[in-house]
Amino acid sequence: MRENIKNYPYSRALQYPLLLNTPYRAVPYPNIYPKLYSSKNSNIIPTKLDNIYSRSQEMCTTSSSNISREFMITAAGIVWALGGFIPGVGNIIAAVPGGLVNVLLPVFWEADTSDQTSKLMCDMEILINQKINEYAFNTALAYLEGLTRLLMVYNQTIKDWRESQGNTGFQKAAEDVREMFREVHSHFIVAMPMFKIYGSEIHLLPIYARAATTHLTILRDIVKFGSQYGFDEKTMNSFYEYLKQSIAEYTNHCINTYTQGLESTKKQKADLTDIKRYPWVRGNRDNFQGIENWNLFNAYRRDMTLLVLDLVATWPTLDPKVYTTELTQTQLARELYSDIRGSDTLGVSTSYNSIITLDNIENNCIRKPGLFTWLDNIEMYYNMYTLWAPLGTGPDFNRLSGIKQKISYTCSDVQEEYLLGVLGSPVCSVKKSRIIETKVDIDAISTQLNITSIEFLDQNKDSISNCKISSSFEYGTFTFSNQIPEGKFNSTYSEAIGNFVPSHNLSRICAGKSTPQGLSSDDRFINYIGFSWTHPSINPKNILSPNYITQIPAVTSQKLFGNTKVIKGSGITGGDLVQLSPKSPMILSVTVPVGFTNYTMRVRCANQQAGSLIIRSNDKDGNQTTTTFSIPQNKHYTADLLYESYQTVTADSNIQLESSPKEEMKYDLYIYSEDMEMIILDKVEFIPQKFNKYK
Repeated sequence: MRENIKNYPYSRALQYPLLLNTPYRAVPYPNIYPKLYSSKNSNIIPTKLDNIYSRSQEMCTTSSSNISREFMITAAGIVWALGGFIPGVGNIIAAVPGGLVNVLLPVFWEADTSDQTSKLMCDMEILINQKINEYAFNTALAYLEGLTRLLMVYNQTIKDWRESQGNTGFQKAAEDVREMFREVHSHFIVAMPMFKIYGSEIHLLPIYARAATTHLTILRDIVKFGSQYGFDEKTMNSFYEYLKQSIAEYTNHCINTYTQGLESTKKQKADLTDIKRYPWVRGNRDNFQGIENWNLFNAYRRDMTLLVLDLVATWPTLDPKVYTTELTQTQLARELYSDIRGSDTLGVSTSYNSIITLDNIENNCIRKPGLFTWLDNIEMYYNMYTLWAPLGTGPDFNRLSGIKQKISYTCSDVQEEYLLGVLGSPVCSVKKSRIIETKVDIDAISTQLNITSIEFLDQNKDSISNCKISSSFEYGTFTFSNQIPEGKFNSTYSEAIGNFVPSHNLSRICAGKSTPQGLSSDDRFINYIGFSWTHPSINPKNILSPNYITQIPAVTSQKLFGNTKVIKGSGITGGDLVQLSPKSPMILSVTVPVGFTNYTMRVRCANQQAGSLIIRSNDKDGNQTTTTFSIPQNKHYTADLLYESYQTVTADSNIQLESSPKEEMKYDLYIYSEDMEMIILDKVEFIPQKFNKYK
């Protein structure tokens, strides 16, 4: 087995005493490793990189603006697995030594990555409208290729170790694992800076996040199971300190780089002369400019959330000394947005300037910080429109004028209703159901687009309702499909992951008009429409796991009181946050499975001052119970809520949440502080302590 790496020229140099006893010391890789690979490595030579950059640039000229679907679905599958929602696969990942290596590495690190990674970096060029530096491209690709091949050897070493258990070669196999781990760990330390080369950090961010996820999970495996491989306690503690440091370092780099890219894409202007990319743009391009500018900006936010930030949100659970159960069920409460469709009806063709701008759409379509909501009902309305009004010379047709939606909060029967636009004649009503895709038909009429129908589809791709607003004209109809993530995951390496990656759920419809109310007769009509989507990990009943740690986002509370409010998340938590004010509680409802009675509670919070947090509830007999958290001061707190701002605090005592022998039970938890000026809650965690007493 060691035949594959015995001629590897840096295998001994990379072990350097540094990594056994001094995990914080920087590796002087520029002098020691002039090249990560050379022609001497007959068995692990990366694919020749000559002309790959040139081929990539040729690919970029024909590429779309969307990140490769395969990467998107793969990232979603990894998040789904790390979040503890794939039966069987999750157990393998968390409970078996080397489980991640055996199940996830082939998904993230396929044997031939050059063309796929080139396509990803090409898509990133288009996403941020900036070419990647050739040196950064070739360097990152070479290091990625090298890591891929080394990880394949590591994967086989783990398999050999498993198969050797009980045999005479077990000790030798364990020694091979230890040596290979040191080499893999060393190579990650060398490679990670190559995935954030100055000037190309944004291009390389998805690759950085992929490598970081792999490095952290392999470190977790060693910290949790290292004794089975023969590591001593001192060495395992050393790697644990490196794991904690790396989670913080990788997290902060990802959010800082993501934010840099987000600000940059705000300045992008869609090239509407590109008729291949924008075939629906007709006549006056100013009628479309604001919408397509926003779509470019939002594409970065959406795609990078799926490729990077969702992964980042799972990293804290890779600390095996904090998250001690086999799995941690993590829920992502963030919201994503598909492209806006429609056009301005006035624009510069009149004396009025278009108000459909990036900021206008952000204000109309991006959800303000608030509690997580569920979409219960949709009603649509139309009014009659005369083309070329007010001259009245054109044909009359129906035009979408109003959308009424009903929403509710988690574990609450109380509904809220709001109307976008104005009422008119009813088009359709869509009852509560799981909608995972919408299809919008839009007709190109003169220099405008008119929404003619909206179809809603369920998880089986069956039509729930097709809301037909008007008949199509002969000018040309465009059908836009909206779904997150798009496509189906068909990786041959992990069918189990692909089969359990559901699409996002429709959570809200947004809409806007061309003009302020009262400016023109056109203000009755909706000119553009968009859709918001939430991650399928959120449970509508906040059901606690009987076997694993359950993380419940604070924003899935059903009610807030006083000055307590929801604030925008920092991007690393998978959603928004709840900021508690003194004596202003929030109500978080959870559902206890049959027969489970005893949980240890924790909170993941950000705070400056020390104080106490109180959770009050009633038991099944109506008696009030109280659990207190002694929250220590966090000296690392910063206003921008970087990783170090958060800490996990355990309650002073367990909480009794008992269900009956035959049915689950809902509990309302009143969470508040009496002496802390401000504490920000990310998640409330429940660790099961007592199992089913009725079995």
